[in-house]
Amino acid sequence: MAHFISQEVVWIPNEQIIFAADSFNKSRTEDAVIAFTWDHFLNDPSQPNWLIRFPMVKASLRALDTITDFVNTNLPHLGCQLDYYIVAGASKRGWTTWLVGAVDPVRVKAIVPIVLDAINFVPVMHHAYRSYGGWSFALVDYIESLDMPITSRFDDPNMILLQEYIDPYYYRDRLTMPKLVVNAVLDEFQQPDDTHYWWKDMPEPKHFLIVPNAEHTQITGVMMVVPSIAAFALATFLNKPVPTFTWDLDVDNGKIVATVENNVSIHGVDVWWAYSCGVNSWDSNRTRRDFRIAHKDNPCYCGIGADNYCANLASLWDRRSLQPTIVDGKRTYTVSYEDFDPPSTNPQRWLAFMIDFKFDNPYGLFGDVKDGINKFIQNKIGKNPNVYFGGLPEDLGGYFEFTSEVMIWPNSFPYEDCFGAECGGRIL
Repeated sequence: MAHFISQEVVWIPNEQIIFAADSFNKSRTEDAVIAFTWDHFLNDPSQPNWLIRFPMVKASLRALDTITDFVNTNLPHLGCQLDYYIVAGASKRGWTTWLVGAVDPVRVKAIVPIVLDAINFVPVMHHAYRSYGGWSFALVDYIESLDMPITSRFDDPNMILLQEYIDPYYYRDRLTMPKLVVNAVLDEFQQPDDTHYWWKDMPEPKHFLIVPNAEHTQITGVMMVVPSIAAFALATFLNKPVPTFTWDLDVDNGKIVATVENNVSIHGVDVWWAYSCGVNSWDSNRTRRDFRIAHKDNPCYCGIGADNYCANLASLWDRRSLQPTIVDGKRTYTVSYEDFDPPSTNPQRWLAFMIDFKFDNPYGLFGDVKDGINKFIQNKIGKNPNVYFGGLPEDLGGYFEFTSEVMIWPNSFPYEDCFGAECGGRIL
């Protein structure tokens, strides 16, 4: 039986922080920390050490050194050779995960960046503006309490320098280890088709999972995310093959074609789809290409309004099973926009869809192994009345689950692109 050691690194970045140079004297966390350091760099690019992504990556690498030294010094009886690591993280830690892999591709055997697909991020940000006519409320820290909104500086010449320092896209030639990229279809920060700006340029091996009906926290997606990562990680550590499929996106004709070799065992295939909903009441009720779980619409046409937010229930995703045809001796799964009810044209809405594969996994955690993990966790927390443990997901590591990228139809945007200061800082 294989044994693995895991560790969790917290306070990446270290927060809360009040910067001595901050004229707003603001206690900053998460994106507010990152935005302030970006602002400083854009004003003075001679000081790249101000970019907080660097210490976030360094701290993560030192964590690998620390656990290696600790195990060798204090747990020699385990006989562990900590030569390789799988690194995972979500959101800001997801960005850090990409860069840890780029900096140390020898020790990092695989990476799992979660809810961070905004790489090659300047084109991705312009993509967001064309979809919304403004900026998601999730980006408020990049707009407020700064010298100038970051959103009005994406075309600043110094932004190119910033990208070259910290954008994983610029390090893609080093990201040759296995990658499982995990996204969420209802993410408040990102759009479901951001991958169109970088996925094809990322080297193999790579797998993609965009989780239906989950937002940035992945709270509602955990029962899919945990088993999928477990299956991927276990197979990677054991040097076992991970099933793959290929897909082609025909954005001009609204079609996805996915192909699977016949020797790959498939448990099931589904197609998922949803419709956009978002209305800019300040712009004659022009609709947005918007699939976020929530936005700032008032009145709230798309669902239920509360606390100055609109829960976008109109963009929840649905699914049905998908059957293959045999093309050139391979199983081929084809989905077209014509397979769904057409999106409204008055007012304009957009259709999003993708293909979800669940593959059989001969290396999964079944039977006694899974029961043993459950029992171990229950024993650890059983005496704490404040902790609830609902059990592991039923298919923990039992299947590999991956998806295609998302197609959005029609291939159009409600807004023309912006440039520089005209991108502004309108929060939606």
